[in-house]
Amino acid sequence: VSQTVDERALNKKANPSVYQKIENLNLVINAGKSIGCQIVNIGAQDILEGRPILILGLLWQIIKIQLLSQISLKEHPELVLLLEEGEELSSFMKLPPEDILLRWVNYHLKKANS
Repeated sequence: VSQTVDERALNKKANPSVYQKIENLNLVINAGKSIGCQIVNIGAQDILEGRPILILGLLWQIIKIQLLSQISLKEHPELVLLLEEGEELSSFMKLPPEDILLRWVNYHLKKANS
């Protein structure tokens, strides 16, 4: 997600010390929390050590948050096709992005089987 970390706060020296690296990674972790990532049992040291499972889990959350943030009627007016019979647009717009995505998948599966 762009503009999540204020680059002015980052240590950008050519050869940062371990402490500066950890400071930068703490900024990244806090930025992740601010956009909705569930950060449990992962710290700057884990990222610095390159622990793949923890890093991939964090990256997946960031990617998911970014992708789901783009699911909206404003961005994709064709989503109106996903309204169920008798459903009001206002109630559809209150659905979480995950539910809209699930409806989209089911809509296309149904359409492919027709």
